[in-house]
Amino acid sequence: YMVYQPKLDVLNGGFSQVEALIRWEHEDLGMISPAEFIPLAEYAGMIGLVSEWALDQVISQQYKWHQSGLLLQVAVNLSSKDIISGTLCDDIQAKFDKYGLETKLLSIEITESKLMDDMEMAVKTIEKLKSIGVDVAIDDFGTGHSSLAYLKYFPVDEVKIDLSLI
Repeated sequence: YMVYQPKLDVLNGGFSQVEALIRWEHEDLGMISPAEFIPLAEYAGMIGLVSEWALDQVISQQYKWHQSGLLLQVAVNLSSKDIISGTLCDDIQAKFDKYGLETKLLSIEITESKLMDDMEMAVKTIEKLKSIGVDVAIDDFGTGHSSLAYLKYFPVDEVKIDLSLI
């Protein structure tokens, strides 16, 4: 299931964005950490299914919020496999079209280390995401190639600096 963590706007004291966080509570095993099941899904080649499910959950929740008058941008973490997928942008656009919502309600977060896996493809995907109205953030900046010089290559809207760099 998904939970939504508000992202505080320290300048205005409120929030207009939340981050979607996936959770898994197993019947016998109890809570299973995303740090455990996400790498397993990636290794098994099933991360695309997990990401598709997560995007479906987020966009359907946004539709419900929209129906009640609440407009929030939702940030979703995606895998490097999703970023290098040639259909990511078309899939996102189709999901938003289905609900009649604007893609500006979505922000995709990509970890710094995943961006470096295939920098050229990552930049192309980021540019395409931005062209359809989706914001893009670099997550966990400073955990891998923490040189600030790399930031000039990525046309992102937000950089989330990892606590270890601070």
